[in-house]
Amino acid sequence: MTDDARSQPDFVGVRRVHLAVIEPGLVRAMLEGRKRIESRFSRTRRAPFGQIDVGDRVYFLARRAGLIVTGRVERVESFEGLDEQGVRGLRDRYGPCIAAAEAYWYQKNDARFATLMWFDRFEKAAFAPDDVHGRERSYRSAWIVRPGEQCVYPTCCQREAQRCTRTAPSLFEPSCAGT
Repeated sequence: MTDDARSQPDFVGVRRVHLAVIEPGLVRAMLEGRKRIESRFSRTRRAPFGQIDVGDRVYFLARRAGLIVTGRVERVESFEGLDEQGVRGLRDRYGPCIAAAEAYWYQKNDARFATLMWFDRFEKAAFAPDDVHGRERSYRSAWIVRPGEQCVYPTCCQREAQRCTRTAPSLFEPSCAGT
């Protein structure tokens, strides 16, 4: 995390808010601190590639399970011009902190673009911008970018204060050091 990002509360200075659809099985890995990096691979230049910055807040929606997890981006790296060897290199270097299943990596072999986002913690949230679960809204994309004014943090977690789970491990814990 940069010094600027560390000196501000989590809800100050959010330039953009992101809604990201994830598999329900990843929620536990996020909350337990085993998943520290979110990855998005694609064959074309699409969000979040080039549209996410340090300090942005992401709401991860596991729709089939009705769960929402949120986190603040601490670091971003984007890659373009990837080939199968490049994807394999990212998997070898960052795979343990991405915590993806084997099938995920197989599906991403032909990706040309990648965005990796680091988080130092995730929190369970009661709701997200647009109240996605309450309205059963169906988006055509697995990643949506909204203006920072739509950020609902910390209210989304305060409502669930007794059940809100925070992870303590640092972004720089040994298992993810140097990634």
